[in-house]
Amino acid sequence: MLSRAFYVKVTGPCPPGVIPGMFGRLHIPIGERQELQIPRTAVRRVGQIPYVYRVVGDTQVERAFIQVAREYNDQVAVASGLSAGDRIVADPNMLKDEG
Repeated sequence: MLSRAFYVKVTGPCPPGVIPGMFGRLHIPIGERQELQIPRTAVRRVGQIPYVYRVVGDTQVERAFIQVAREYNDQVAVASGLSAGDRIVADPNMLKDEG
């Protein structure tokens, strides 16, 4: 039988209340990762396909289809479709108002 559970022997001082044979969970951090986050309000959808308006040049915008990695309260982590440094706008008409 295959399982992701296995026995671990812990040595050293243990916190009060920890006794031999007790069940526990061990979380091992395996490194850090960087993720690109954008405001949720900037994400639009065509059906189920998310996209944003990416600024090209000074006054042009284009649709950039993105893959969402995870969603937070007011932010969205982007797995692909954008790069760090890309400029996006929630409304493409915003650029026309600036000029």
